Amino acid sequence: MIILHCALGSSWHEATKEGTYGADYLENGNFIPCMKITDINSDNFSFSSMKDYVILCIDEAKVTSEIKYEKLDANDFESPNIYGPLNVDAVIDTIPYTFDSEDKFIMNSNLRGISLINQVMADMNLEYLSHRFFNDRNI
Repeated sequence: MIILHCALGSSWHEATKEGTYGADYLENGNFIPCMKITDINSDNFSFSSMKDYVILCIDEAKVTSEIKYEKLDANDFESPNIYGPLNVDAVIDTIPYTFDSEDKFIMNSNLRGISLINQVMADMNLEYLSHRFFNDRNI
């Protein structure tokens, strides 16, 4: 399954040189917060400051650290959290944020495609191999 993480573009760029991502999260909160594609909507990302971020598309089967699905509070949805550094080879693509003229997040076609793929894969109990939105370098 593909899970997502919102990363500051400059932090992600630095991580690609180092081989792992998430040291700041691990020092301050013990995990790297992620989300399922179904949890994304414009209300989550209606901040102009998000324009400096990218969405990391993470193949959870390639993550070497532990992933726990958990609710952080009673009113929250269950989300995946990575407990340890994220190995950069588990990130199969990055997607820039897209916003409308009022700085509202737009679910672009790439994210809609991932959502559909995740659902089909879950229904058929399959693992990710390839998709036209992602680089196929990890096959």
